[in-house]
Amino acid sequence: MKSKAWWKWACVTAWLGQVYLAIYLPEVADEAYYKRWSEDLNWGYFDHPPGVAWWSFAGGRLLNLLLLPMAWFNFAWASNLYGGRRSALTLCLIAWSTPLGLASGVLVTPDAPLLFSWSLAVLGHSRRSYILMTMGLALGLWSKAMIFPAMSGLLYLCWTDQGQQQWDRQKKCLLMSVVLLLLYLPQLYWSSQHEWLPWSFQSSRKWHLFSSFEFIGGQILVGGGLWFIYLIMAYRDYLENLVSSLHITSIKGGYQLDRLEQNSIFDQRCFFLSAPTMITFFTVSLFIKVEANWTALAWPMGLAWVIEKLPDAKLMKAWKLSLAISIPCLLLPIIHSWLPLAWGPPRDAQKLLSCLDKVQNDHPSIRYWVAGRYQEAALLGLELDRSEHIHMSADQKVSIIYRKAFARRRSQYDLQGQHSMLKSHHKACQILWIGPNRWAQGYCLAENISINDEDRRCRLKLSLCHCPTASLNKTKTQ
Repeated sequence: MKSKAWWKWACVTAWLGQVYLAIYLPEVADEAYYKRWSEDLNWGYFDHPPGVAWWSFAGGRLLNLLLLPMAWFNFAWASNLYGGRRSALTLCLIAWSTPLGLASGVLVTPDAPLLFSWSLAVLGHSRRSYILMTMGLALGLWSKAMIFPAMSGLLYLCWTDQGQQQWDRQKKCLLMSVVLLLLYLPQLYWSSQHEWLPWSFQSSRKWHLFSSFEFIGGQILVGGGLWFIYLIMAYRDYLENLVSSLHITSIKGGYQLDRLEQNSIFDQRCFFLSAPTMITFFTVSLFIKVEANWTALAWPMGLAWVIEKLPDAKLMKAWKLSLAISIPCLLLPIIHSWLPLAWGPPRDAQKLLSCLDKVQNDHPSIRYWVAGRYQEAALLGLELDRSEHIHMSADQKVSIIYRKAFARRRSQYDLQGQHSMLKSHHKACQILWIGPNRWAQGYCLAENISINDEDRRCRLKLSLCHCPTASLNKTKTQ
Protein backbone atom coordinates (compact mmCIF):
# COMPACT_ATOMS: atom_id res chain seq x y z
CA MET A 1 0.00 0.00 0.00
CA LYS A 2 0.94 3.64 -0.18
CA SER A 3 3.10 5.29 2.46
CA LYS A 4 1.64 6.48 5.75
CA ALA A 5 2.22 10.13 4.85
CA TRP A 6 0.21 9.67 1.64
CA TRP A 7 -2.73 8.21 3.58
CA LYS A 8 -2.55 11.03 6.10
CA TRP A 9 -2.80 13.75 3.46
CA ALA A 10 -5.51 11.82 1.65
CA CYS A 11 -7.55 11.71 4.89
CA VAL A 12 -7.10 15.45 5.38
CA THR A 13 -8.27 16.01 1.79
CA ALA A 14 -11.33 13.80 2.32
CA TRP A 15 -12.24 15.69 5.50
CA LEU A 16 -11.80 19.04 3.73
CA GLY A 17 -14.25 17.73 1.11
CA GLN A 18 -16.79 17.32 3.91
CA VAL A 19 -16.02 20.83 5.15
CA TYR A 20 -16.63 22.18 1.65
CA LEU A 21 -20.00 20.44 1.42
CA ALA A 22 -20.99 21.52 4.93
CA ILE A 23 -20.34 25.16 4.01
CA TYR A 24 -21.64 25.36 0.46
CA LEU A 25 -24.44 22.79 0.33
CA PRO A 26 -27.64 24.57 1.43
CA GLU A 27 -29.58 23.12 4.32
CA VAL A 28 -31.75 20.36 2.85
CA ALA A 29 -35.40 19.84 3.76
CA ASP A 30 -34.92 17.07 6.32
CA GLU A 31 -32.19 19.06 8.06
CA ALA A 32 -34.55 22.04 8.30
CA TYR A 33 -37.21 19.73 9.73
CA TYR A 34 -34.85 18.43 12.43
CA LYS A 35 -33.80 22.01 13.19
CA ARG A 36 -37.46 22.78 13.91
CA TRP A 37 -37.32 19.90 16.42
CA SER A 38 -34.37 21.56 18.17
CA GLU A 39 -36.51 24.69 18.64
CA ASP A 40 -39.06 22.66 20.61
CA LEU A 41 -37.08 20.12 22.65
CA ASN A 42 -39.18 17.20 23.79
CA TRP A 43 -38.93 13.55 24.91
CA GLY A 44 -39.69 12.28 21.42
CA TYR A 45 -40.88 13.16 17.95
CA PHE A 46 -43.04 11.71 15.22
CA ASP A 47 -40.62 9.22 13.66
CA HIS A 48 -37.48 9.33 15.85
CA PRO A 49 -36.26 9.78 19.42
CA PRO A 50 -34.92 13.26 20.27
CA GLY A 51 -31.19 12.59 19.70
CA VAL A 52 -31.06 14.49 16.40
CA ALA A 53 -32.85 17.48 18.00
CA TRP A 54 -30.17 17.65 20.70
CA TRP A 55 -27.47 17.22 18.04
CA SER A 56 -28.90 20.03 15.91
CA PHE A 57 -29.29 22.25 18.97
CA ALA A 58 -25.66 21.62 20.01
CA GLY A 59 -24.08 22.51 16.67
CA GLY A 60 -25.55 20.61 13.73
CA ARG A 61 -23.11 20.40 10.83
CA LEU A 62 -20.25 21.79 12.92
CA LEU A 63 -20.76 18.95 15.38
CA ASN A 64 -20.74 16.51 12.45
CA LEU A 65 -17.36 17.79 11.25
CA LEU A 66 -15.87 17.49 14.73
CA LEU A 67 -17.36 14.27 16.12
CA LEU A 68 -17.99 12.04 13.09
CA PRO A 69 -14.26 11.80 12.22
CA MET A 70 -13.73 10.83 15.86
CA ALA A 71 -16.38 8.12 15.44
CA TRP A 72 -14.55 6.52 12.52
CA PHE A 73 -11.26 6.63 14.45
CA ASN A 74 -13.09 4.90 17.33
CA PHE A 75 -14.08 2.10 14.94
CA ALA A 76 -10.49 1.87 13.66
CA TRP A 77 -9.18 1.78 17.24
CA ALA A 78 -11.62 -1.01 18.10
CA SER A 79 -10.58 -2.91 14.98
CA ASN A 80 -6.94 -2.81 16.05
CA LEU A 81 -7.83 -3.94 19.58
CA TYR A 82 -9.72 -6.88 18.04
CA GLY A 83 -6.57 -7.87 16.13
CA GLY A 84 -6.83 -5.91 12.90
CA ARG A 85 -3.58 -4.81 11.27
CA ARG A 86 -4.70 -2.09 8.89
CA SER A 87 -4.03 1.46 10.00
CA ALA A 88 -6.74 3.79 11.29
CA LEU A 89 -5.97 6.13 8.38
CA THR A 90 -6.79 3.39 5.88
CA LEU A 91 -10.18 2.67 7.43
CA CYS A 92 -11.10 6.35 7.78
CA LEU A 93 -10.10 7.23 4.23
CA ILE A 94 -12.04 4.32 2.74
CA ALA A 95 -15.08 5.09 4.93
CA TRP A 96 -15.08 8.77 3.92
CA SER A 97 -14.77 7.71 0.28
CA THR A 98 -18.16 6.01 0.38
CA PRO A 99 -21.35 8.07 -0.13
CA LEU A 100 -22.57 6.97 3.32
CA GLY A 101 -19.35 8.07 5.03
CA LEU A 102 -19.25 11.34 3.11
CA ALA A 103 -22.88 12.21 3.90
CA SER A 104 -22.51 11.24 7.57
CA GLY A 105 -19.98 14.04 8.04
CA VAL A 106 -22.24 16.67 6.47
CA LEU A 107 -25.99 16.10 6.78
CA VAL A 108 -27.65 16.55 10.17
CA THR A 109 -29.93 13.52 10.36
CA PRO A 110 -30.61 10.95 13.12
CA ASP A 111 -27.80 8.85 11.62
CA ALA A 112 -25.19 11.38 12.80
CA PRO A 113 -25.70 10.98 16.58
CA LEU A 114 -26.50 7.28 16.03
CA LEU A 115 -23.16 6.60 14.33
CA PHE A 116 -21.21 8.48 16.99
CA SER A 117 -23.04 6.65 19.78
CA TRP A 118 -22.42 3.26 18.15
CA SER A 119 -18.70 4.05 17.86
CA LEU A 120 -18.57 4.59 21.64
CA ALA A 121 -20.35 1.29 22.25
CA VAL A 122 -18.03 -0.67 19.93
CA LEU A 123 -14.93 0.97 21.40
CA GLY A 124 -16.26 0.18 24.87
CA HIS A 125 -16.66 -3.49 23.93
CA SER A 126 -13.15 -3.70 22.47
CA ARG A 127 -11.77 -2.27 25.74
CA ARG A 128 -14.18 -4.32 27.91
CA SER A 129 -15.49 -1.06 29.35
CA TYR A 130 -19.11 -1.67 30.31
CA ILE A 131 -19.55 1.95 31.32
CA LEU A 132 -18.55 3.17 27.83
CA MET A 133 -20.70 0.48 26.21
CA THR A 134 -23.71 1.45 28.31
CA MET A 135 -23.24 5.15 27.57
CA GLY A 136 -22.90 4.54 23.82
CA LEU A 137 -25.91 2.22 23.59
CA ALA A 138 -28.06 4.55 25.71
CA LEU A 139 -27.25 7.52 23.47
CA GLY A 140 -27.95 5.33 20.44
CA LEU A 141 -31.36 4.34 21.79
CA TRP A 142 -32.20 8.01 22.16
CA SER A 143 -31.04 8.66 18.59
CA LYS A 144 -32.73 6.05 16.41
CA ALA A 145 -34.60 2.79 16.91
CA MET A 146 -32.45 1.16 14.21
CA ILE A 147 -29.82 0.45 16.87
CA PHE A 148 -31.71 -2.59 18.22
CA PRO A 149 -30.37 -5.21 15.75
CA ALA A 150 -26.81 -3.90 16.19
CA MET A 151 -27.22 -3.89 19.97
CA SER A 152 -28.32 -7.53 19.92
CA GLY A 153 -25.06 -8.54 18.23
CA LEU A 154 -22.96 -6.58 20.72
CA LEU A 155 -24.81 -8.04 23.72
CA TYR A 156 -24.29 -11.56 22.33
CA LEU A 157 -20.54 -10.92 22.12
CA CYS A 158 -20.52 -9.66 25.71
CA TRP A 159 -22.52 -12.68 26.92
CA THR A 160 -20.16 -15.18 25.23
CA ASP A 161 -16.85 -13.36 25.86
CA GLN A 162 -14.35 -16.12 26.68
CA GLY A 163 -11.91 -13.58 28.08
CA GLN A 164 -13.97 -13.28 31.28
CA GLN A 165 -15.43 -15.67 33.81
CA GLN A 166 -18.92 -16.82 32.79
CA TRP A 167 -20.74 -15.55 35.87
CA ASP A 168 -18.87 -12.24 35.82
CA ARG A 169 -19.66 -11.44 32.18
CA GLN A 170 -23.29 -12.54 32.43
CA LYS A 171 -23.82 -10.47 35.57
CA LYS A 172 -22.40 -7.40 33.84
CA CYS A 173 -24.54 -8.00 30.74
CA LEU A 174 -27.70 -8.27 32.80
CA LEU A 175 -26.83 -5.16 34.78
CA MET A 176 -26.09 -3.23 31.58
CA SER A 177 -29.41 -4.36 30.05
CA VAL A 178 -31.36 -3.23 33.12
CA VAL A 179 -29.64 0.18 33.12
CA LEU A 180 -30.35 0.61 29.40
CA LEU A 181 -34.02 -0.24 29.92
CA LEU A 182 -34.30 2.29 32.75
CA LEU A 183 -32.63 4.98 30.67
CA TYR A 184 -34.93 4.22 27.72
CA LEU A 185 -38.19 4.19 29.72
CA PRO A 186 -38.95 7.94 29.24
CA GLN A 187 -38.80 7.49 25.46
CA LEU A 188 -41.00 4.38 25.67
CA TYR A 189 -43.49 6.27 27.84
CA TRP A 190 -43.59 9.16 25.36
CA SER A 191 -44.10 6.70 22.52
CA SER A 192 -46.96 4.97 24.35
CA GLN A 193 -48.69 8.35 24.69
CA HIS A 194 -48.23 9.16 20.99
CA GLU A 195 -49.62 6.18 19.05
CA TRP A 196 -46.43 4.14 19.68
CA LEU A 197 -44.34 6.27 17.38
CA PRO A 198 -41.91 5.71 15.73
CA TRP A 199 -42.86 2.01 15.65
CA SER A 200 -46.30 2.45 14.13
CA PHE A 201 -44.99 4.96 11.59
CA GLN A 202 -42.19 2.72 10.32
CA SER A 203 -44.51 -0.31 10.06
CA SER A 204 -46.90 1.66 7.86
CA ARG A 205 -44.39 1.96 5.01
CA LYS A 206 -45.88 0.36 1.92
CA TRP A 207 -44.11 -2.64 0.40
CA HIS A 208 -43.86 -2.98 -3.34
CA LEU A 209 -42.57 -5.68 -5.65
CA PHE A 210 -39.08 -4.24 -5.97
CA SER A 211 -38.55 -3.29 -2.30
CA SER A 212 -35.82 -5.88 -1.71
CA PHE A 213 -34.07 -5.04 -4.98
CA GLU A 214 -34.26 -1.38 -3.99
CA PHE A 215 -32.66 -2.27 -0.66
CA ILE A 216 -29.79 -4.14 -2.35
CA GLY A 217 -29.29 -1.35 -4.89
CA GLY A 218 -29.24 1.17 -2.07
CA GLN A 219 -26.51 -0.79 -0.26
CA ILE A 220 -24.37 -0.87 -3.40
CA LEU A 221 -24.83 2.88 -3.77
CA VAL A 222 -24.23 4.01 -0.17
CA GLY A 223 -21.43 1.47 0.25
CA GLY A 224 -19.70 2.67 -2.90
CA GLY A 225 -19.88 -0.26 -5.31
CA LEU A 226 -17.83 -3.35 -4.56
CA TRP A 227 -17.76 -3.00 -0.78
CA PHE A 228 -21.26 -4.43 -0.42
CA ILE A 229 -20.40 -7.43 -2.61
CA TYR A 230 -17.21 -8.10 -0.65
CA LEU A 231 -19.10 -7.76 2.64
CA ILE A 232 -21.72 -10.31 1.58
CA MET A 233 -18.90 -12.67 0.56
CA ALA A 234 -17.33 -12.20 4.00
CA TYR A 235 -20.66 -13.12 5.64
CA ARG A 236 -20.89 -16.22 3.43
CA ASP A 237 -17.34 -17.34 4.22
CA TYR A 238 -17.84 -16.86 7.94
CA LEU A 239 -21.07 -18.86 8.01
CA GLU A 240 -19.57 -21.65 5.89
CA ASN A 241 -16.59 -21.89 8.24
CA LEU A 242 -18.90 -21.84 11.25
CA VAL A 243 -20.94 -24.74 9.85
CA SER A 244 -17.72 -26.64 9.11
CA SER A 245 -16.46 -26.16 12.66
CA LEU A 246 -19.80 -27.34 14.08
CA HIS A 247 -19.62 -30.42 11.85
CA ILE A 248 -16.11 -31.22 13.09
CA THR A 249 -17.34 -30.78 16.66
CA SER A 250 -20.16 -33.31 16.16
CA ILE A 251 -17.82 -35.84 14.55
CA LYS A 252 -15.32 -35.62 17.39
CA GLY A 253 -18.16 -35.88 19.88
CA GLY A 254 -17.04 -33.00 22.04
CA TYR A 255 -18.84 -29.75 22.26
CA GLN A 256 -15.90 -28.01 23.93
CA LEU A 257 -13.80 -28.05 20.72
CA ASP A 258 -12.55 -24.56 19.95
CA ARG A 259 -14.82 -23.34 17.18
CA LEU A 260 -12.46 -20.51 16.36
CA GLU A 261 -9.92 -22.78 14.67
CA GLN A 262 -11.21 -21.59 11.32
CA ASN A 263 -13.07 -18.47 12.53
CA SER A 264 -10.75 -16.00 14.21
CA ILE A 265 -11.87 -13.82 17.07
CA PHE A 266 -11.55 -10.83 14.76
CA ASP A 267 -13.91 -12.38 12.21
CA GLN A 268 -16.42 -13.33 14.89
CA ARG A 269 -16.57 -9.84 16.36
CA CYS A 270 -16.81 -8.08 13.01
CA PHE A 271 -19.58 -10.46 11.94
CA PHE A 272 -21.72 -9.91 15.04
CA LEU A 273 -21.14 -6.16 14.97
CA SER A 274 -22.28 -5.95 11.34
CA ALA A 275 -24.39 -8.87 10.14
CA PRO A 276 -27.35 -8.60 12.59
CA THR A 277 -28.16 -5.13 11.24
CA MET A 278 -27.71 -6.04 7.57
CA ILE A 279 -29.59 -9.34 7.79
CA THR A 280 -32.42 -7.86 9.88
CA PHE A 281 -33.20 -5.06 7.47
CA PHE A 282 -32.78 -7.23 4.40
CA THR A 283 -35.42 -9.54 5.92
CA VAL A 284 -37.64 -6.57 6.80
CA SER A 285 -37.37 -5.35 3.20
CA LEU A 286 -39.31 -8.48 2.19
CA PHE A 287 -42.36 -7.03 3.98
CA ILE A 288 -42.08 -3.23 4.10
CA LYS A 289 -40.13 -0.50 2.35
CA VAL A 290 -36.66 -0.12 3.90
CA GLU A 291 -34.43 2.87 3.26
CA ALA A 292 -30.77 2.27 2.51
CA ASN A 293 -29.49 4.25 5.51
CA TRP A 294 -31.25 1.92 7.97
CA THR A 295 -28.15 -0.29 7.74
CA ALA A 296 -25.75 2.52 8.65
CA LEU A 297 -24.54 0.62 11.74
CA ALA A 298 -23.64 -2.47 9.69
CA TRP A 299 -21.05 -0.61 7.66
CA PRO A 300 -18.34 0.59 10.12
CA MET A 301 -17.17 -2.81 11.37
CA GLY A 302 -18.24 -4.41 8.10
CA LEU A 303 -15.79 -2.15 6.26
CA ALA A 304 -13.11 -2.81 8.90
CA TRP A 305 -13.58 -6.54 8.32
CA VAL A 306 -13.48 -6.38 4.53
CA ILE A 307 -10.47 -4.04 4.54
CA GLU A 308 -8.63 -6.50 6.75
CA LYS A 309 -9.47 -9.53 4.58
CA LEU A 310 -8.78 -8.08 1.12
CA PRO A 311 -5.34 -8.17 -0.48
CA ASP A 312 -3.88 -4.80 -1.46
CA ALA A 313 -4.80 -5.12 -5.14
CA LYS A 314 -8.49 -5.75 -4.47
CA LEU A 315 -8.52 -3.11 -1.76
CA MET A 316 -7.27 -0.44 -4.16
CA LYS A 317 -9.73 -1.56 -6.84
CA ALA A 318 -12.71 -1.29 -4.50
CA TRP A 319 -11.51 2.04 -3.14
CA LYS A 320 -11.09 3.57 -6.61
CA LEU A 321 -14.60 2.48 -7.57
CA SER A 322 -16.06 4.05 -4.43
CA LEU A 323 -14.19 7.26 -5.28
CA ALA A 324 -15.80 7.24 -8.73
CA ILE A 325 -19.19 7.19 -7.02
CA SER A 326 -18.37 9.63 -4.21
CA ILE A 327 -16.33 12.36 -5.93
CA PRO A 328 -19.32 13.52 -8.05
CA CYS A 329 -21.07 14.22 -4.72
CA LEU A 330 -18.73 17.21 -4.39
CA LEU A 331 -20.68 18.77 -7.26
CA LEU A 332 -23.90 18.72 -5.22
CA PRO A 333 -23.77 22.46 -4.34
CA ILE A 334 -23.62 23.28 -8.07
CA ILE A 335 -26.25 20.70 -9.03
CA HIS A 336 -28.40 21.88 -6.16
CA SER A 337 -28.52 25.44 -7.48
CA TRP A 338 -29.76 24.22 -10.88
CA LEU A 339 -32.13 21.51 -9.66
CA PRO A 340 -35.77 22.55 -10.30
CA LEU A 341 -37.89 22.87 -7.17
CA ALA A 342 -40.48 20.53 -8.69
CA TRP A 343 -38.02 17.60 -8.70
CA GLY A 344 -39.01 16.07 -5.39
CA PRO A 345 -39.62 18.04 -2.19
CA PRO A 346 -37.96 21.50 -2.34
CA ARG A 347 -34.52 21.36 -0.79
CA ASP A 348 -33.48 25.01 -0.66
CA ALA A 349 -35.26 27.49 1.62
CA GLN A 350 -33.89 30.58 -0.16
CA LYS A 351 -34.90 29.30 -3.58
CA LEU A 352 -38.37 28.41 -2.31
CA LEU A 353 -38.88 31.83 -0.71
CA SER A 354 -37.67 33.56 -3.86
CA CYS A 355 -40.22 31.63 -5.91
CA LEU A 356 -43.09 32.36 -3.55
CA ASP A 357 -42.19 36.04 -3.33
CA LYS A 358 -42.32 36.27 -7.11
CA VAL A 359 -45.80 34.73 -7.17
CA GLN A 360 -46.82 37.00 -4.30
CA ASN A 361 -45.89 40.06 -6.36
CA ASP A 362 -48.05 38.80 -9.23
CA HIS A 363 -50.99 38.04 -6.90
CA PRO A 364 -51.03 40.68 -4.12
CA SER A 365 -54.40 39.46 -2.81
CA ILE A 366 -52.72 36.34 -1.36
CA ARG A 367 -52.55 36.37 2.45
CA TYR A 368 -51.84 32.73 3.22
CA TRP A 369 -49.24 30.25 1.98
CA VAL A 370 -50.33 26.69 2.78
CA ALA A 371 -47.62 24.01 2.78
CA GLY A 372 -48.93 20.51 2.07
CA ARG A 373 -45.67 18.76 3.01
CA TYR A 374 -43.66 19.07 6.17
CA GLN A 375 -40.54 19.73 4.09
CA GLU A 376 -41.84 23.07 2.81
CA ALA A 377 -43.20 24.00 6.23
CA ALA A 378 -39.79 23.40 7.81
CA LEU A 379 -37.87 25.22 5.08
CA LEU A 380 -40.17 28.23 5.43
CA GLY A 381 -39.45 28.35 9.17
CA LEU A 382 -42.75 27.15 10.62
CA GLU A 383 -42.12 26.14 14.23
CA LEU A 384 -43.51 22.85 15.52
CA ASP A 385 -45.65 24.45 18.22
CA ARG A 386 -47.27 27.02 15.97
CA SER A 387 -49.92 26.65 13.27
CA GLU A 388 -48.95 29.87 11.53
CA HIS A 389 -45.77 31.80 10.85
CA ILE A 390 -45.64 35.37 9.51
CA HIS A 391 -43.42 36.10 6.54
CA MET A 392 -42.91 39.62 5.15
CA SER A 393 -43.21 39.58 1.38
CA ALA A 394 -43.44 42.67 -0.86
CA ASP A 395 -44.19 44.82 2.21
CA GLN A 396 -47.12 42.56 3.03
CA LYS A 397 -47.69 40.11 5.86
CA VAL A 398 -48.22 36.55 4.65
CA SER A 399 -49.15 33.72 7.03
CA ILE A 400 -47.42 30.40 6.41
CA ILE A 401 -49.67 27.49 7.41
CA TYR A 402 -49.07 23.75 7.40
CA ARG A 403 -51.96 21.54 6.33
CA LYS A 404 -51.12 17.92 5.44
CA ALA A 405 -51.94 17.38 1.79
CA PHE A 406 -53.92 14.50 0.34
CA ALA A 407 -51.90 11.22 0.34
CA ARG A 408 -48.81 12.86 1.88
CA ARG A 409 -46.82 11.52 4.83
CA ARG A 410 -47.67 12.59 8.35
CA SER A 411 -45.07 14.43 10.38
CA GLN A 412 -44.42 16.01 13.75
CA TYR A 413 -46.49 18.99 12.62
CA ASP A 414 -49.57 16.74 12.63
CA LEU A 415 -49.10 16.02 16.35
CA GLN A 416 -48.93 19.62 17.47
CA GLY A 417 -52.55 20.46 18.32
CA GLN A 418 -55.23 21.96 16.12
CA HIS A 419 -54.32 23.96 13.04
CA SER A 420 -56.39 26.85 11.83
CA MET A 421 -59.31 25.87 9.60
CA LEU A 422 -59.18 27.49 6.19
CA LYS A 423 -62.72 26.86 5.00
CA SER A 424 -64.17 30.35 5.23
CA HIS A 425 -64.76 31.98 1.83
CA HIS A 426 -62.74 35.01 2.88
CA LYS A 427 -59.65 32.94 3.66
CA ALA A 428 -60.08 30.50 0.79
CA CYS A 429 -59.85 33.30 -1.78
CA GLN A 430 -56.52 34.45 -0.32
CA ILE A 431 -54.70 31.11 -0.22
CA LEU A 432 -51.70 30.02 -2.27
CA TRP A 433 -51.32 26.24 -2.08
CA ILE A 434 -47.73 25.01 -2.36
CA GLY A 435 -48.61 21.97 -4.43
CA PRO A 436 -51.07 20.79 -7.11
CA ASN A 437 -54.71 21.93 -7.11
CA ARG A 438 -56.03 18.58 -5.80
CA TRP A 439 -54.48 19.41 -2.41
CA ALA A 440 -57.12 22.13 -1.98
CA GLN A 441 -59.96 19.59 -2.07
CA GLY A 442 -62.47 20.32 0.66
CA TYR A 443 -61.40 23.95 0.91
CA CYS A 444 -61.93 25.50 -2.49
CA LEU A 445 -61.84 24.92 -6.23
CA ALA A 446 -58.22 25.63 -7.06
CA GLU A 447 -56.40 26.33 -10.31
CA ASN A 448 -52.77 25.61 -11.07
CA ILE A 449 -50.72 28.78 -11.47
CA SER A 450 -48.88 29.14 -14.76
CA ILE A 451 -45.24 30.02 -14.19
CA ASN A 452 -42.74 30.98 -16.83
CA ASP A 453 -40.77 27.81 -17.65
CA GLU A 454 -37.68 29.90 -18.31
CA ASP A 455 -37.63 31.04 -14.67
CA ARG A 456 -35.74 28.17 -13.07
CA ARG A 457 -36.37 29.60 -9.58
CA CYS A 458 -40.05 28.75 -9.83
CA ARG A 459 -40.37 25.35 -11.46
CA LEU A 460 -42.73 24.37 -8.67
CA LYS A 461 -46.35 23.24 -8.59
CA LEU A 462 -48.48 26.00 -7.09
CA SER A 463 -52.23 26.53 -7.09
CA LEU A 464 -54.61 29.33 -6.23
CA CYS A 465 -58.23 29.14 -5.14
CA HIS A 466 -60.59 30.11 -7.97
CA CYS A 467 -62.76 32.97 -6.68
CA PRO A 468 -65.22 34.46 -9.22
CA THR A 469 -65.62 37.69 -7.23
CA ALA A 470 -61.89 38.29 -7.12
CA SER A 471 -61.59 37.52 -10.85
CA LEU A 472 -64.43 39.96 -11.65
CA ASN A 473 -62.80 42.74 -9.63
CA LYS A 474 -59.51 42.11 -11.42
CA THR A 475 -61.26 42.37 -14.80
CA LYS A 476 -62.93 45.68 -13.88
CA THR A 477 -59.62 47.09 -12.71
CA GLN A 478 -58.03 46.24 -16.03
